[in-house]
Amino acid sequence: MLKNDLSKRDLYGQIYRVHIETNLRDKNFVMEDDHFHPYNEIIFIESGTCTCFITDKMYKLNKGDLV
Repeated sequence: MLKNDLSKRDLYGQIYRVHIETNLRDKNFVMEDDHFHPYNEIIFIESGTCTCFITDKMYKLNKGDLV
């Protein structure tokens, strides 16, 4: 797993956070609780499939999908 947190300020002093994480999950992995992030999340499916619940909709993601 790779984790990296970077912070920078724009011209107006606002802080933007970038969080980078890679995960390899077992095919039986289940996210038990609803959650949210104080940042945008980008998901790329390198192999396999998963189902994501995003803003009241379910999405089935497959290899090569980017959300």
